[in-house]
Amino acid sequence: MEASNDTRQEIIIEDVNGIPTLVYCPKDITEIEIPDGVMEIGKQAFSNCRALTDITIPNSVTVIGESGFENCDNLTDIVIPESVDEIGDFAFYNCVHLTNVSIQEGVTSLGEGIFYLCGEL
Repeated sequence: MEASNDTRQEIIIEDVNGIPTLVYCPKDITEIEIPDGVMEIGKQAFSNCRALTDITIPNSVTVIGESGFENCDNLTDIVIPESVDEIGDFAFYNCVHLTNVSIQEGVTSLGEGIFYLCGEL
């Protein structure tokens, strides 16, 4: 089996059980505005996007999946819109420079350890 280097340079949105879900983001991206219409940020979609500093989540997103932003070292601020009602386990695990999180009223389900190892919160 050959070793593979993931060199995709675009976000990938797939239809997962009829739900438009962002499932992949390039690891070297520094900022992103998620397209309106995306309803879920999939499991580990932004995992290890260590250069990511700025993200805009549209009001169409209802779920931030498990480990969605795990190890986003340079992410400092995030606004979670009112449309989000579920934040999965370890969603922001080890976002070591995360200092400001704004969670609007819509969230009804918070997973385990969503801010685990976010030492600057």
